[in-house]
Amino acid sequence: MYIKVTVDLRNYSEKEIDLRLSDQYTVRKFIDIVWEVEKLNQQRREGDYIRIENKARILAGDQILGDHGVTNGDRLVIL
Repeated sequence: MYIKVTVDLRNYSEKEIDLRLSDQYTVRKFIDIVWEVEKLNQQRREGDYIRIENKARILAGDQILGDHGVTNGDRLVIL
């Protein structure tokens, strides 16, 4: 299923973007997509973690978005 999420890049570029993507991506692939779309040159932090800000949940790089509660309208912060 496709979901629409807001990505908060406050730890890297003080920017927010809206994305529509599959909920079957892993967190690591999701971060790869964000880096590619935004053409970020900064080095990523080790571990590939995101926080679902509106649900107070943290996900690691190998976890699948949809399996861990990421749904339409969520706000994801890349840590």
